[in-house]
Amino acid sequence: MASRLARIGVQSNHISQEQTRQRLVQIRPGEIAQADITRMRPGIQTVSRLGPQLAFTLIELMIVLAIIGTLAALAIPAYQNYVIRAQVSEGLNLVGPFKVAIAEFHHNNGAFPADNADAGLQVPAAYTGRYVEQVWVANDVVSILYGNSAHARITGRTVELTAIDSQGSVSWDCTSGGAIPVNYMPSACR
Repeated sequence: MASRLARIGVQSNHISQEQTRQRLVQIRPGEIAQADITRMRPGIQTVSRLGPQLAFTLIELMIVLAIIGTLAALAIPAYQNYVIRAQVSEGLNLVGPFKVAIAEFHHNNGAFPADNADAGLQVPAAYTGRYVEQVWVANDVVSILYGNSAHARITGRTVELTAIDSQGSVSWDCTSGGAIPVNYMPSACR
């Protein structure tokens, strides 16, 4: 019995084994496994139910929620700017054939094409993408209209690439005319 008592942590320095056995009988069997019996003296029985912490306190959960909320408040707008900038970039990638056709037309004719047909390109609606509704040429300007699955902040707005005659070669100036905020424009257009 003494080894059993030692296993569950009962110190019997001040009381006899018989007294300890009587005290243990008074405690329900399920309580012995859960209880931390700190001391037992004649007439005094201290049972503490403090065991390992099994759950989070309310204040700990509130702190975690505050941290997550702060991170979300910073990350979501930054991510939206990144997504819109990527969508605008798709339109700039679609104008590659336009740049080549316009530069070639200008080299051969000394002027810029009046429209897609003059530049040897298909109708504007033929040049679409996931975020681009159409692309067209009007003299020295290539216009990109955003739509389809584009973000609401750029849907229905245009980016314009203006061809500049640089003494035999053609360079390009990119602008949205204020229709699309500068922070959504790719670095090449800022």
